[in-house]
Amino acid sequence: MPAIKYLKKESKKGKAVTYVYIVENQTLIDPETQKKRIKRTYLEKLGVLGKEVSKSQAKVALLRYVDRNQHLTCDLMLNEIIEEFKPHYKNQIGKVIKPSTYESFEYGIKNMGSLMNRKIRDIGFDQIEDFKDTINENLSNRSINIVLIHLKRIFKFAQRKGYITTLPLIDHLRVSTKEIKRLTTDQIKILLDNAPEKIKRYICMMVFTGMRPNEMMNLRWEDVNMPENYILIRSDNKFKRGRKIPIHKALKKVLLDHKENQGFVCPYDTKWGVVSMLNRLGNRLGIKITPYTLRKTFTSLMAENEVSPFSLAKILGHTNISTTYKYYVEIEHKKLREELTKHPLDEIEI
Repeated sequence: MPAIKYLKKESKKGKAVTYVYIVENQTLIDPETQKKRIKRTYLEKLGVLGKEVSKSQAKVALLRYVDRNQHLTCDLMLNEIIEEFKPHYKNQIGKVIKPSTYESFEYGIKNMGSLMNRKIRDIGFDQIEDFKDTINENLSNRSINIVLIHLKRIFKFAQRKGYITTLPLIDHLRVSTKEIKRLTTDQIKILLDNAPEKIKRYICMMVFTGMRPNEMMNLRWEDVNMPENYILIRSDNKFKRGRKIPIHKALKKVLLDHKENQGFVCPYDTKWGVVSMLNRLGNRLGIKITPYTLRKTFTSLMAENEVSPFSLAKILGHTNISTTYKYYVEIEHKKLREELTKHPLDEIEI
């Protein structure tokens, strides 16, 4: 029967590490001396693993070696699979995924409550549908879909490891398309006229560049090229290229007044500091404002001024042009409503 064996060895780098093996012990009797002896067969080397992970691996190895021809089933719970998946997924940061994607994953697993203590082989379409109903009251459909995306990634990992053979069907919930929340030019002027210096600078950066809030937080002065009039946005994914955003003349004046030789451009250290200041300012002036509202305002203003959707997508860093087109669709809907007011029968009393 397979069991775990821990052996301390020296790695290639000269460090002492513990290798984990799946072994099978057999009791043999020496025909000459009639004494019992143990024969140890090393079935599989699992590498350097923590004890909890190696225990879960051993359960699967046990099934694999008992009968290689049988359908492989797994008694591991979803939470055990997640603990094994975590270090693997975290290692992909900067290679395949962004840090924000991993943060989203951690948010997702916090909301998998009713599934966490179920055996992964017992989780199918019906169980996932029941799970969606239990969290439907607390989260929006968009947030539930984020949880489901990461759940699917965990199942794919389990399939690659051989814990399951088929993936359960996971249907996403429908997300209603809401009207894009943006500020008018009058609201922007009111904000800039009444905002303290630091938050005024932040608002200018956002409404003149359309950067993502996290891009603004990470922007350094060395990436602001005044002579050539562009801001370099560096991607935190090495497989994706960065992009350049032209500097508007009004923004250039703001930047020149506060330019430093090094450090971050954003006047706030944390995103919570930004959100807090925007909330205070918005509450005082009766204008609802968030960092993403400013990005959407920039996009809507550019679309209204008939900037090419392809150019705008490049400035915004949209990988899918359909994300940019929805702003143009919104503008067309507004134009249609205005055009209907010009109906020739408008003055007729009915």
